[in-house]
Amino acid sequence: MRAEPQRITVEQLISLLGHIRGCRIAIVHAETIPRLRQKLSQDDRTPCPWFNTDTTARDSDSKRWHIRKRTTFSVAMIGHRKPRSPSPYEVAVNSRRAKDWQPLGDDGTPVYFESSGRAWGRRRKSAPLVDYRGQVYLDIQRLRILSYSYYDIRTGRSITQTQLEPWLIGRSSDSHQQQTSQSVIWRDYRIDRIRKVTGLNGQPYEIARRSKIKVTRETRQEQIERRRKTRLPTTKQDNRNRRSRRRDAA
Repeated sequence: MRAEPQRITVEQLISLLGHIRGCRIAIVHAETIPRLRQKLSQDDRTPCPWFNTDTTARDSDSKRWHIRKRTTFSVAMIGHRKPRSPSPYEVAVNSRRAKDWQPLGDDGTPVYFESSGRAWGRRRKSAPLVDYRGQVYLDIQRLRILSYSYYDIRTGRSITQTQLEPWLIGRSSDSHQQQTSQSVIWRDYRIDRIRKVTGLNGQPYEIARRSKIKVTRETRQEQIERRRKTRLPTTKQDNRNRRSRRRDAA
């Protein structure tokens, strides 16, 4: 009998990921924004039908694009690591090399893969998480894609792969650089785009979306009143210094 998913927040998910030791295989459901071209090509300037042409709503990718991708995939998460240990990415590539064929140097000794380091962000030592510009990302090895689908957020209708194919931006394979028969796919997913996680501790989790807080714009009179209440009382010396600066300015 399957357990009912437990609803948790993004912060609780981050706390759970901090308790991972070693490698953990899990199933992740994510909702992301696919990489698309804004124009069909250099010669054909037909705009992408899922690109938001409203220039006032381009402060983030979530507002620039009207399309989302739902993906279910199996992943390997590497948790707490010993100090000065190689990165999980390097360990995964070298493990794949050992299964396929191990490159050898001129002297016959094995040549192990060494990554050039992260291009952005800083990975936490105790969790499969990366911190970058105030955001937290899930750092995982993607093993297999189980299912995926696209939909239009304006209408909720599904979008087929054939409709999307002319606009998709493909990714280059890393197998040549890794010197492996099959690429070791390592990806980072923003933590607030994870919808479900199964396999962390036997309990499936459903991640609640962050609620939108309604922000009301205060009037000019309310701003003056708020600043007046928070302003520190002035002393006689402050007044003398202010008069002195005015005389110097004159």
